[in-house]
Order: sequence, then C-alpha cells, then structure tokens
Amino acid sequence: MMKRCNNIILSTRESEILVLISKGFTNTEIGSKLFISDETVKTYRKRLLVKFNAKNSANLITKAFHANMI
Repeated sequence: MMKRCNNIILSTRESEILVLISKGFTNTEIGSKLFISDETVKTYRKRLLVKFNAKNSANLITKAFHANMI
C-alpha cells in the first residue's frame, strides 16, 4: 500500500523504514527486523532523504512528521 502526502509517495517498505528510523533504530537493526541487509536499508534511507529533500535523518523525521507521514 502506497502512502501519499504533499506530493510525496512512499511505498509500504519506505513507510516501514521511515517509522523505524523515527524510533531511533540503526540500519543494522532495521535490516534485522525486516530481514533485509543494512546496505538495502541505507539505499531506502537515501531515497527517503531525496523524496523529502532532507539533509540528514533528523531533518527527514522533522519533515515527515510535519507531512503527517509518521
């Protein structure tokens, strides 16, 4: 299921990873929870930064919160 807000569209996996990032999990921890590699998590994190035009993870979470995505 895709999530959409403010012209930002997230896949289900992107939404899952965004929530886990917002809870403070590391790439390795997220990978373990979702049964994917931490390199895959890094790729998703980079995609999220681009989609939200964010400079870092803290900025990503702030923007996602204000967009009601988390």
